[in-house]
Amino acid sequence: MKKWGILSASVLACALLAAYLTAGSRVDDTTRLPSHQTEPTSSSSPETTPWNSTTEFRNTNRYNVVLEMVQGPFQGWFGGLASYENGVIVATRTGRLFFVSPREEIRRLPYRVPINWHAFSTRFAGHLGEHKRFSVKGLLAIPREGRIALIASHHYWFEEDRCYVLRVSRKIVAESDLLGAEPGPRERGWETLFETSPCIALPRAKPTQFYAHEAGGQLLLLDENMLLLSVGHEGFDGVTDPVSFAQDPSASYGKTLAIDLDTGAAEIFTSGHRNPQGLYLAPDGRVWSTEHGPRGGDELNLLRKGGDYGWPEVTYGTTYESLSWPVAKRPGEYEGYLQPIYAWVPSPGISSLVGVEKSLFEQWRGDLLVGSLRGGMLFRVRVREGRAVLTEPIPIGWRIRDLVEMRDGTIAMKTDSDRLIFMRPVPVLPPLGDTERDRSAEETGATDAVGDVWKLERGELLSLSCLGCHTLGKGEPSGIGSNLWGVFGRDIAAHPGYDYSEALLAKSGRWNETELDAYLKDPEGYASGTTMDYPGMSSREDRRVLIDYFRALAQ
Repeated sequence: MKKWGILSASVLACALLAAYLTAGSRVDDTTRLPSHQTEPTSSSSPETTPWNSTTEFRNTNRYNVVLEMVQGPFQGWFGGLASYENGVIVATRTGRLFFVSPREEIRRLPYRVPINWHAFSTRFAGHLGEHKRFSVKGLLAIPREGRIALIASHHYWFEEDRCYVLRVSRKIVAESDLLGAEPGPRERGWETLFETSPCIALPRAKPTQFYAHEAGGQLLLLDENMLLLSVGHEGFDGVTDPVSFAQDPSASYGKTLAIDLDTGAAEIFTSGHRNPQGLYLAPDGRVWSTEHGPRGGDELNLLRKGGDYGWPEVTYGTTYESLSWPVAKRPGEYEGYLQPIYAWVPSPGISSLVGVEKSLFEQWRGDLLVGSLRGGMLFRVRVREGRAVLTEPIPIGWRIRDLVEMRDGTIAMKTDSDRLIFMRPVPVLPPLGDTERDRSAEETGATDAVGDVWKLERGELLSLSCLGCHTLGKGEPSGIGSNLWGVFGRDIAAHPGYDYSEALLAKSGRWNETELDAYLKDPEGYASGTTMDYPGMSSREDRRVLIDYFRALAQ
């Protein structure tokens, strides 16, 4: 079995299933935009971008899921994601805004976050190798009474003082104008709600000491008039830099801040944070936060107003050069500070989080989904009685920067590439013949194109049950069970390099329709003593469809 149970199935079958899932939209695994691509001007930018997507599958503890990966001009690193209507609003790191509705076009919005990235990057290009860290960090879309407030957190550069801050900007527009106005990014009309202090001067002691990637910047609406903002320490931790901000009540950094939306007044909500990456308000009123630690020590925290979470005095992490954290009096202990609910060691690069509230993933309802950067993982965390009793890693394969639960329960993820990912559960298949589409395929004998495609789609979905033990990708190594690519027509117990049971080695012949049907129906009855721990597939129709799928893999 390939590590984490990733499905790497037939290119043909995936394309066919993707064609069905995207309801006739264009499917094209196009080349990603180059990471160095700069902003096009408003006059040359198209209003819409064609829908280009590919489809992959993953199996988890409770669901088989489909990942629809959509490419577009999303600029990769940083930026933000907000749920809106039947889709999501995406902010790129340089402030461009797009509305993306699954299986439709990608629409560029006529507004732009007022980040002066060009002035900053012009000054520091070539001096700060990571000047792209100067970026949009978070996004909210709040509809109310026919209007929508777009709220973004982003860096802002003050040329005269040669310093930068994390700023929160807001623009309120009519909802009818959001998707219907003429294209062309408008930076006018945004108001500044809040700016961090002090303003961080550049260059610091070393030109490479630019820690804008540790800025936090997540946004959360606590109630109708109160906004919560996470602010990272920007590298001021008493070790990397002699100055330490997270325990300094006069500095904004290393805190979560409650901001009044009417007045812009801010107060410290919690302190002692390194780089808080995610915020989530649960239905029960609890506020959850994820925090990016040093080497080891990424955290899931339950925020309590007035609480101190200890950075940089305490951490489960270490420096990147040693096995300790020099500021900590007792390494790995949290005496005098609030403990994380869970800490990841080693660090997977924890990013944003969301709670499952809708019914689409009913068996996950109430769980937290936490993104990660380094491992390309999505973690499902179940919290009971104040502790994390389960953390399930779900392989996504891309660095997850931000994620939201959409109106229908789909989990949308912004990656550090030029793609968004939409995750949905694979539907549980009713018995063949119970649906109108099945009956149509049966009536035509599945000889027309639609019938053939539907049978392959259904076979692909049925094959997900094999992934607990087997692999299905061409050239993949066998797992607990043998690789099933090309199994139809292959000699029984003949996949190279696989250690078959004596029961199967005693069989002769080829895996044809008759042999596969008998084995799938009752593995133990077919080969007494087989190591295949599976009771068998009772539905003759499903066995036939799965065998047809295996036949397609062999062609």
